[in-house]
Amino acid sequence: WMGTDEATIVRGSYGWFLEVLHKDVCKGNGLQRLCQHVDIPIEQCIAFGDGDNDLEFIEMAGWGVAMKNARDCIMKVSDEVAAYTNNEDGVIRTLQRMEEEGLLDVTC
Repeated sequence: WMGTDEATIVRGSYGWFLEVLHKDVCKGNGLQRLCQHVDIPIEQCIAFGDGDNDLEFIEMAGWGVAMKNARDCIMKVSDEVAAYTNNEDGVIRTLQRMEEEGLLDVTC
């Protein structure tokens, strides 16, 4: 078993969901590595999340969107709260709205 100085314990979206991760592992670090690999500035990324395990992901992305059903800690650090939940297709509906508003640069 790892000690708390070696691991991070994160509560997920639901009260019964728990993650035990190496202290250096989080979605934010994964996003950072992906951006470096594909040569895209992290400031140009949008992250969507709802649970405690999305905290660094939301904080590190250029624009963090908390789902309508997100935990309070995610809503507090996000740049925007989606008008819809995960089950209401909140991610795609938010992206569609952003595209209609001219907020997305989707040129390839």
